[in-house]
Amino acid sequence: MRLFLACCAVALSTSAFAQSRALTEVSLGLGTHTDRIENISLDWMRTYSLDDEIFNVDLDKYEYSPYSELWAATLNVDFTFGGDQINSRGVSRELRVGTRMLFDREAMVSYDFEEAVDQGTYREHLVFCLVDNEIAGDATVIWRKQGKRFSIYSGVGAVLGTTFNSELLRIRNAAMYTNEDIPELADVEEIESITESFASKNSGFARVQVPVGVQVHAGPLAIGLELRLGAGAHTVYGGKSYFISSANSFAVRMSYFPFLRKDRLGNDRIISH
Repeated sequence: MRLFLACCAVALSTSAFAQSRALTEVSLGLGTHTDRIENISLDWMRTYSLDDEIFNVDLDKYEYSPYSELWAATLNVDFTFGGDQINSRGVSRELRVGTRMLFDREAMVSYDFEEAVDQGTYREHLVFCLVDNEIAGDATVIWRKQGKRFSIYSGVGAVLGTTFNSELLRIRNAAMYTNEDIPELADVEEIESITESFASKNSGFARVQVPVGVQVHAGPLAIGLELRLGAGAHTVYGGKSYFISSANSFAVRMSYFPFLRKDRLGNDRIISH
């Protein structure tokens, strides 16, 4: 709850800054995002469940394989607002607000069973998988150092998001492996592959991230790379809350800068009128 309130405070405090500044950059970013939750377990999955039938399985013979990361593809659309005050070191302060989509994020709890038989090795994999999507808004204060062709920047930002179209999957695969000691004769015979879908609750996310980025400029256009490192928390609606020990993003960003003007150092600066 404290992290959620802190994210709200950052978003509200930066909105006044945006209202008094002109739009200086529009960007589109494509990348990946990873949330690390240390205590992903079957109990964590139960918090999301709307149908306990998914857990009606005898797990005594299986060996638990821990998994702690949620991975998703991302799409970001950002708008940056900046003042026309640039100090003698060529550093400007900007505010970036935007929307991000996280697609097909997966969290898994996996169980494995293996047994030697006359024909070879019999293996089973039983996976409980949460699949969801997230839409989020973020606000980031950035300090940018601009050169003639390159710029670097860093800052701090807050992200608030909610998931949608969540579902829980129960996946069971069984196969027979033969002649594994002889690679050219190795064979896998699939015995069973079943995927069942169950209803799931949605959840809310709050994160604080520090972006570090570099851009290459060509007139009003630029392409860049950005790494965002942070932490956060998420709450299952109607369930429990969990700490996110790392919330890291990486993106390739393509940008358009509406305004160009020479700064006091004689460099091309991307700032407002």
